[in-house]
Amino acid sequence: MKKTILVNKNIKAVNREYQNSSRFSYEFKKVKWGSNVSMINRFKLAIKLIKNQSIDKWLDVGSGTGLFFEISDKLDFNTKDRCGVELNKNLYNFSKKKKYKTKTMFINKDIIKINDSSKYDLVTLIGVLQNCGHDPYFLLKKIIRKIKKNGLIFLTSKNLNWLKFKNEKLFPEKDHSWFNIQDIVIFLKKNNIKILKKKGFIPTSGRIVKEELSHTFFILGKKIN
Repeated sequence: MKKTILVNKNIKAVNREYQNSSRFSYEFKKVKWGSNVSMINRFKLAIKLIKNQSIDKWLDVGSGTGLFFEISDKLDFNTKDRCGVELNKNLYNFSKKKKYKTKTMFINKDIIKINDSSKYDLVTLIGVLQNCGHDPYFLLKKIIRKIKKNGLIFLTSKNLNWLKFKNEKLFPEKDHSWFNIQDIVIFLKKNNIKILKKKGFIPTSGRIVKEELSHTFFILGKKIN
């Protein structure tokens, strides 16, 4: 198993990247995903795994264009209260202009700088850890504090142990962090998160696979203390 590769990129650099991408017309390009399908399939995966849970308050970190909330409305994933935190002002403004079925609030701020006492039944991070402008473990620790006891965390990120890196002499993109999934698992467990499910995920097809069979992984966990 390879050791996690962390990219040293500050929050200003990340914001500049999304400032540039936010000018594209397609939403998946605004948030730098490879395709619309691969973006939406990540959202659908989260909702499929969480839909039967009792969720009143939901925090989505790196909420981008607000499309995750739109998809959740279409799939009848109902919560009483939900909040999207988005660093980039253009993406924040874009998401605020949309109409949602459920009460939805957006905050234009670096999540690290939000120090209120709000706690949530669910926190989601779709593709955030690999390009967050902070030490990902520092970010996770901050986020875990915002989860209620028995609340859930769902995240997706870049899988360093994808077999193609070994068998086909491909190399991880240098501008993102790539994770050994076990490093994330160990950290979550040390911070009172019980792992409910972890697998590989193929975003283009929406298939759940063995961890080593995709460049993307997901983790669903529950806070036990």
